[in-house]
Amino acid sequence: MGRTTGGCASVVVTVLTTRAATTTGATAGAAGAVEVCPVSSLGVTASERSRASSTWDWEYCPMMSLWSPGWPITLRVTAMTEESSTWRKGLTRGRRRSTLCSMEYPKIETLYERDEKTHRLKPELILKNPVYGIIKSWQWTEKIDGTNIRCIWRDGKLEFKGRTDNAQMHPELVKHLTETVLAEKIQETFPQGEAGEPPPSVVLYGEGYGAGIQKGGDYSPTKRFILFDVLVGDKWWLSWENTKGVAARLGLDVVPFLGDMTLEAAAAQVRVGFSSALGTAKAEGMVGRTVEALFDKKGHRLIVKLKTKDF
Repeated sequence: MGRTTGGCASVVVTVLTTRAATTTGATAGAAGAVEVCPVSSLGVTASERSRASSTWDWEYCPMMSLWSPGWPITLRVTAMTEESSTWRKGLTRGRRRSTLCSMEYPKIETLYERDEKTHRLKPELILKNPVYGIIKSWQWTEKIDGTNIRCIWRDGKLEFKGRTDNAQMHPELVKHLTETVLAEKIQETFPQGEAGEPPPSVVLYGEGYGAGIQKGGDYSPTKRFILFDVLVGDKWWLSWENTKGVAARLGLDVVPFLGDMTLEAAAAQVRVGFSSALGTAKAEGMVGRTVEALFDKKGHRLIVKLKTKDF
């Protein structure tokens, strides 16, 4: 079933369904069609290749020419091949027909390359992704040292999850979430669309922090939730201004904004360290994002982090 293209690893996929691609104004493919896609465009790692599974459902975005969960055309990986070997092992981490709306928050890449021996940033500060250098100014927020939380609003129901679906949350934090993140307010903020369209699915991404979470006692003596990102309608990452607006309407705290800075200016500030805006803690570092969500050629969002301990 599998075959290689240009000596590179590839996957064979079957189109399961198609639907209108509202972002492109067109559809592509037909149910039952078979396509071949380079593994590299899936962002497959060696560890993911070793995970055994017979199939994996993904969706294809013709506009971006990449394979990514949550886009208009559903595809199923049925075989994978490499020049030296053929294998039928999947890429799953328990994700079948995963959509962006419930997905784990994407890993934020450290801005600069690390030294393999010291595991600290290389003194010459080499960008991991050259694309970062194209952007003159970034919006920087404080990075809070806590635990990742997802508040998922879908089909009129609200649920709370950690970084993964199986992650355990402290009962005190769950109690705080149920008292603070209210379904009624989310429904008011994201109402039903025009012409009877259902309200959009929403994921509120934030950090659970406070005493008993990491070293969060200096942030707060109690466990709390603070918002840092919002995903709407399975695909739209809100700008920082809109994220603050959502937080205000929902009555939620939002991570401290530190200003618009160049990469070099942010790195200089993180290197020497600074006090957190929360409690008496030292800040862990900064997270930088673009004014509007931008993506590189692999579909990875341009968002970076810097930690004082990495220098």
